[in-house]
Formats: sequence, C-alpha cells, structure tokens
Amino acid sequence: IELDAKQLKILKEKILSYIMQMPEHLRPAFDQNAFTLFQPAGCNQCNAIGYKGRIGIFEIVFMSEPLKVLIRQKATRAQLIEEARKNHALFFKEDAAAKLVQGLTSLGEVEEVVGSL
Repeated sequence: IELDAKQLKILKEKILSYIMQMPEHLRPAFDQNAFTLFQPAGCNQCNAIGYKGRIGIFEIVFMSEPLKVLIRQKATRAQLIEEARKNHALFFKEDAAAKLVQGLTSLGEVEEVVGSL
C-alpha cells in the first residue's frame, strides 16, 4: 500500500487512537512519536511472500451480567461498548493496531482482515 506523507500521518494518528482505547495492561510498549509501519519483503525462509506462520487478530469481550442484561434489552451499540470497556474488552481494530506498531503484521494484512483503520 502506497501512502503519501499526509496519509501516513493520518493513519498513524488513527493507529495511536485505537491503541490508547485499549485497556492499559494490554497496550504494547512502543515509541508513540516514532514508530514504523512495515511492509512484507520476501526471502527464502518465507517462500518470497513476506510472512512465515500466522498471527491472530482477536476481539475479547467478557460476558458480564450487566452486559447480558443490556443485550436482552437490545441496547445501543454505544451502550454495549461502554459496558464491555468496563470489563477490559479488546476490539479487533485495537488488536490490529497493536500488532502493526509491534511489526508483527503489515497494513495490507490488517486491512484485509478488519477493513480500513
């Protein structure tokens, strides 16, 4: 994925925003002012595709009693997210952003799985 400087700046701001929404104990350690987004480069070890093995992007929501009640009441998305956050929920785009800044995956792979950030 080719990005100009302005697009890259906007994307990095979005990534930081997702990470800052994560429960603090799950946030990756990285330099918020200078991080790199990697692109895959092929080699003999990965059969020239840039990846070897798999890594998951996860969403984790703990089903609490208050959350069950809200679901039964057909609460709004915002209400469900607010309640899930109280129990340290981790959402797909947050986990994807964390894996991007850790250099575990690329923007192309993330967007293929979770859509645009």
